[in-house]
Amino acid sequence: MEENIHPFKKAAALLLLLGLIDIAVMIFCIINQTNYASSFTIFGVISGVLLLRGSLKTVQALRWLSIFISVLIVGISFDTLFTTPPALLIALMKFSPLTVIGPICVAALLVAVFIWIYCQLSSQESLQLLVKANYKTTQPKSAYLLGAIGLLVTFLGASEMVNGESAKKAIKLAQAQRGSAYQYHVTRLYVSQNSGYADVIAYSDKAVHQLNVNW
Repeated sequence: MEENIHPFKKAAALLLLLGLIDIAVMIFCIINQTNYASSFTIFGVISGVLLLRGSLKTVQALRWLSIFISVLIVGISFDTLFTTPPALLIALMKFSPLTVIGPICVAALLVAVFIWIYCQLSSQESLQLLVKANYKTTQPKSAYLLGAIGLLVTFLGASEMVNGESAKKAIKLAQAQRGSAYQYHVTRLYVSQNSGYADVIAYSDKAVHQLNVNW
């Protein structure tokens, strides 16, 4: 590729920036023993470097991944909202609004980033380069399809987490800690043979408590 023809620089710069910021935050959290769910890290840095070098394989892969990840993020966000009891949402907005607003803002930001990257890599100049290299330039329908399948699997897993026997066991253990004055909702569940771990929210119109139970 000629050096003066490079329509991928903006997307590359953003991926590099987000990747480096993510790595810095991850290191900070590790040093301070704080939990952190990384999003870009090495993926962003490597993708950014490859884009700067004009890798058309990377362009094609990122166009596909941008759609796939955006579908997953949007679907999981709606799934989380729909599977969360309305009374719990009201209680969280009253006592801990950032736990509701924060994830929504992060999800919206990530979707905006991936859509912007897709648009940058689907510009007329980008598509012309892909056509010359015999790459497909249509929208990646398989990304939508696999994203939908991923959402179905996630939905089934969430349903089992909320309504399964292990969830009922976790709620009973949580009730032993806080009593019957609260309602309970399982937000995270790990089960391995005869043992398990769960994060449970105890909530009422007066308070919200995060509980951890083990068995």
